[in-house]
Amino acid sequence: MLNNSCLFIILVFGTEEKKLVVRGYVDHIILNFIGGSVRCLLGSICRKLRGKKNYSFNEYLYGLEDSEDFVIDELGHEFNNKWIGVITIVIIALLFFKNF
Repeated sequence: MLNNSCLFIILVFGTEEKKLVVRGYVDHIILNFIGGSVRCLLGSICRKLRGKKNYSFNEYLYGLEDSEDFVIDELGHEFNNKWIGVITIVIIALLFFKNF
């Protein structure tokens, strides 16, 4: 696993191929995980209050297990997770920098 200083060095001084790998790493793993975690937390609360069956964490990350629609369930979930991850990071950054 890459540490933060290694990621910074690659982003500043690396070749274009290495930059694309790092961007893919940040985009796919970090943002998808943050967005999926937020969706899982909020979705579990809402579904529990409504008395419905909860989805697993993997279903929030990658879509429903028994689905036949790849575009909606896999690509759609990743797209939503990434945007929710970006929005979550922006909100946390705004709250953090508001105090300084």
